[in-house]
Amino acid sequence: MTFNRRDLLATGLAAGTLPLLGATPSFGQGTTFKPEQGASLRMLRWAPFVKGDEDQWIANTKKFTEATGVEVRIDKESWEDIRPKAATAATAGSGPDIMMVWFDDPFQYPDKLLDVTDLATYLGGKYGGWYAGPESYGKRGDRFIDLPLAVIGNGICYRQSMIEAAGFKEVPKDTKGFLELAKALKYARELYQQFIPGTESWLDINNNRAFLAGDVSLTANGVSLYYSAKNDPKLADLGKDIKTVALPVGPVGKAIELAQTTECVIFKYTKFPNAAKAYLQFMYEKPQMDAWISASSAYCCPALKGFIDNPVWTSDPNHAAYKAASETLRPNGYAGPLGPGSAAAMADYIMVDMVAEAATGQRSPEDAAKRAEQRATRAYRNS
Repeated sequence: MTFNRRDLLATGLAAGTLPLLGATPSFGQGTTFKPEQGASLRMLRWAPFVKGDEDQWIANTKKFTEATGVEVRIDKESWEDIRPKAATAATAGSGPDIMMVWFDDPFQYPDKLLDVTDLATYLGGKYGGWYAGPESYGKRGDRFIDLPLAVIGNGICYRQSMIEAAGFKEVPKDTKGFLELAKALKYARELYQQFIPGTESWLDINNNRAFLAGDVSLTANGVSLYYSAKNDPKLADLGKDIKTVALPVGPVGKAIELAQTTECVIFKYTKFPNAAKAYLQFMYEKPQMDAWISASSAYCCPALKGFIDNPVWTSDPNHAAYKAASETLRPNGYAGPLGPGSAAAMADYIMVDMVAEAATGQRSPEDAAKRAEQRATRAYRNS
């Protein structure tokens, strides 16, 4: 097989010759950015829930460095710490050049972010357009302040044997039937009565521990919970018993969900904006993005429609429940616009607190809703 100059540049196989050629690497036909002389980058991302995600991201980054000579340092933090780290960097004007952030965090500091409309428009045009939900997290007006990356799908992980013991062949697809299942399992106000003590104060680690220990038979979680059991020899039998299904549909009659969404932002303070854009373009191009989605084992649903045909969704029956995450996503500001108000309401867990207060009996549903309305009004007024 022979390669011409374009082939070599596109694949990165000629990485060692690029400095001699004095060329700008071509990642595809369309927008390409020439990294600044002597550029290097630092990226902060969330710690992985599925190890393959991080491994492939690092492998793709290595390919970028080989193709361009631009070194990229990758740091990681727990997902809960990403929000304050990003806000601090935006306020201080220093820190990582690029960050993976969550939900509408970018709308808390939009003026601190590099405009990436040119890159987002190129990627959307080349790869089938952006899913509406993720795109809303990327655009402020008609400009992109970040690049939507993926939606972390949320589904029902359950023990098939326990479901059958409760008299059900499968998890009901409607909320009324789901409540009946919750009652039958013996482990919102009525639904909360089926929860084990302390559920309202759980962190992610508690959710996994309780399910893997057999304390609960069903929980809402990403596909990472399934892999926690499947990849542990001591939990082999449990892994075989786990099934997944999409969340039940409520009175609205169609699947709509608020799933965890992650985006890539470039801060304006970066000394190497072209290198940062070149890096993200490379990471979003099909060879790298397909490899990353596959390695993420259905944990990350792509924000671009052109990548949804990845074979990962059919490689394991338990992956199918997470395939529609980007399509069914509704942003946390829905049906109003995203902005500092919606970001503040999300960061302050206003909706979460409202449901928890009503479900646990701390307040009546009416009082919980009234308090949430007051808090939300304050968040939007101060934004």
